[in-house]
Amino acid sequence: MTGNGESVREFIKRMKPSMSDILIQQIKGKAKLDGYPESGYKKIIRYASIKLKGNELNNYDIRTYELLENFLEGYCVSFQVNCEIGVMGDYTDIEYDYYVYEMIDKTDVMPHIGYYCDVPETSFNCKCYEIAIGLMKKYNQCSIFDNKNQGEIFNEDYIWEINPTYLEENDNDR
Repeated sequence: MTGNGESVREFIKRMKPSMSDILIQQIKGKAKLDGYPESGYKKIIRYASIKLKGNELNNYDIRTYELLENFLEGYCVSFQVNCEIGVMGDYTDIEYDYYVYEMIDKTDVMPHIGYYCDVPETSFNCKCYEIAIGLMKKYNQCSIFDNKNQGEIFNEDYIWEINPTYLEENDNDR
């Protein structure tokens, strides 16, 4: 439960994107055209948690699981809620795909696997600071990563009860 009595499941439901079927089809078409999966992102991340276990914190290609070159610009941001329910919160496969579609729409980039705190997540290298900050706050992310300055930007409005994984594992870093 969060400080306001909301369960993680209620938080996820409340954050659900409202996207038109037309927009979803456009995003799936773009994904297919660019060689990305059209759906099934939760399964990809679940597999990444096995395949990348023990690897260094970094960014990996969501299609091949190969290490990506470091981003020189932008801000790595995600929607994923990691909680006591499990590494990927309590998302259904369809909900998880919807969040991926919304992030593709908002950031105008295709996803990659961000591997942080021994937890893989669907991540996006957003070019716009304001959009990255807005998404961080909307999805209650503890931080986003500033690629140019090679450091985290922390969310002062973070509600740790919803997404405790980062703070528990990095408590000494703050």
